Amino acid sequence: MFPDEQDGDRVTPNDGARGGARAAVDDFSQVAPVETVTSSDGRSWRGVRVLRFRHTSGEVEVPPFTAHAVIVHLGPPVDVGKSVNGGRLRDARVVRGEVAVIPAGVPTLWRWGEQSADRLHLYLDPALLEGVAAEAGLGREGFEVLDGLSVRDPLVEQVGLSLLSELESGGPAGPLYAESLANALAAHVV
Repeated sequence: MFPDEQDGDRVTPNDGARGGARAAVDDFSQVAPVETVTSSDGRSWRGVRVLRFRHTSGEVEVPPFTAHAVIVHLGPPVDVGKSVNGGRLRDARVVRGEVAVIPAGVPTLWRWGEQSADRLHLYLDPALLEGVAAEAGLGREGFEVLDGLSVRDPLVEQVGLSLLSELESGGPAGPLYAESLANALAAHVV
């Protein structure tokens, strides 16, 4: 998916999760103290949920997400640590436009430095990716979403910013436009 990925691990849902299996959550706000700046909830967008969060330093264990999470960093540089499935903590300095990816069903641990973070979370329905994979002739088992942190991918950044712009402007073609962008992002991920 991302050719210059710095930490792409092959992970399987709940593989080695600390403390046993934990119930999946729909988004980051369910487990961390964040300010939800804007949300696509109630917009009738199919296949994708878009939420912009701001939060401060700290550490949080995140149970598996029900959807694949693609996170675009919007603010100034932030020191971040991330662990997948109880594995080793990876540290990175994340700059504006860089992306993190969390496959559905995979628990993570996050640690932030003293800077506040401004992030755009794009939650892609696994059924959307499966449908795109099927259309591409890959089948349900023909693709894998890889974990990533501090990834530079201009296409993902642009799709994320386009979804954010549509969310903030609320145009009449919003659902159609958002679904088209979600399909483009899903095709890129697959």
